Amino acid sequence: MNPAIAPAAMPAIEQSDLFTRWRDPVSGVESFILNKRRAAPLQLSFYFVNSGFSDDGRFLWMYCAFPPGGDAYYGRQLAVADFKRQTVRHFPETQFMDASPCVDAATGEAYWTTGLEVWKRGPRPGDSAELVGAFPAALARNRRPLRIATHLSRSADGRAFAIDAQIGAEWFVGELPLAGNGVNGVNGANGVNGAGGANATNAANGAGDVDGVNGAGGVNGGVNGANSAGSVNGAGANGANGAGAANAATTANTATAFNAFNTANASGAFRLWRHFDICHNHAQFSPVDPGLMLIAQDGWNDLLTGTEGVTRDRLWLLRRDGTLTQLVPDDPLPSSLRGHEWWGADGGHVWYVDYRRGTAKINLRTGRHELVWPNGHTHSHCDRAGRWLVGDANPDDGSWRVAFYNISTGREAGIVSRLPPLDRRPYHVHPHPRFCLRDRYICYTTNVLGTVDAAITPVEQLVALTS
Repeated sequence: MNPAIAPAAMPAIEQSDLFTRWRDPVSGVESFILNKRRAAPLQLSFYFVNSGFSDDGRFLWMYCAFPPGGDAYYGRQLAVADFKRQTVRHFPETQFMDASPCVDAATGEAYWTTGLEVWKRGPRPGDSAELVGAFPAALARNRRPLRIATHLSRSADGRAFAIDAQIGAEWFVGELPLAGNGVNGVNGANGVNGAGGANATNAANGAGDVDGVNGAGGVNGGVNGANSAGSVNGAGANGANGAGAANAATTANTATAFNAFNTANASGAFRLWRHFDICHNHAQFSPVDPGLMLIAQDGWNDLLTGTEGVTRDRLWLLRRDGTLTQLVPDDPLPSSLRGHEWWGADGGHVWYVDYRRGTAKINLRTGRHELVWPNGHTHSHCDRAGRWLVGDANPDDGSWRVAFYNISTGREAGIVSRLPPLDRRPYHVHPHPRFCLRDRYICYTTNVLGTVDAAITPVEQLVALTS
């Protein structure tokens, strides 16, 4: 395990030889594109809810893709730029699912998911991959997951990762403790390697199987057995909205379901918060409350028929006891109209994009909704103090742009006025801009030089242009 990275005196990152300077021809805003000594044909910044930087600015992790291999769901890998040694290293063992990677900014270690497991490795050449934890094989029941985490997020107390596993036609949301809180340990006292050997994570771990989940009536007798009087989420097809109203409290069936699993699994491994029969993903831990997550009712398709599934409302809060609360009960909208949500750093606001109107936020204490950036954007992100926004927009003509917005002045500055046309679907090559390194930079993905690259732009110049 890497020790915490000590802050070091380093030159401004943009002075690195790894970057190519590029200036937007319309706005004059300067970006620094990480395209020298590249590690892969495609190098992307992280999905916007997670930063790829270490706290000291020495390391920047990126997604890598090697067409035609893999896609946005599985097959991309990680590389890291080291601005002290002026190197870019690719680690093929980091092949990950969905947008799962996240970085421990204090140590520079990257975490990712593959199969049912969560792994990590440090950024230095001599570091090796380490197993952190695994989703219970007893819940997977010999099925391959589409994902176990859309994008890993860490609880406010640092002890667990948010899990939103999609396996078959089921979605399991909960928390997976980091090593030391149940793994070694993944499945409690039996451990990752347990009596069943190195593959015990994916096998029956001794008598009772996964700490007695199956011994206590089995997974189907616990999680799914709670469905016998209806669905996990109540009497409706999904029950999330009941008879059209927000389900702000945990139903008895849901309580039975997760209590049955968690009682049997009490040794400290995966804790199930709630089980769903329609898509719920994009789980994000609250930055201040380890017992609270932001969860999205996302678009989905039936795995057997390909038929589009039902989504009633995008934005929800989920508590550890299974309580599910609608965030916009007076104006429910599906994922096609509202989405790409994230937590404000204070934990008191949830931000999202209304694709009809612009970027908005919700005050969780007062319930007040506010349209902040009245412009059509696809993804947005704010600084820690909520003073500025950055977003990418996908206009009707199919082009993309990236812009900065100063909330106090209402002025906007273009970071990239127009991105060249590109088939962005196979590897999810959206700009995904976000603030990073204590709001000193904005990191995003660009293809203005003809290749797909991660890039940064200093925030200071953007504030000056919009003040």
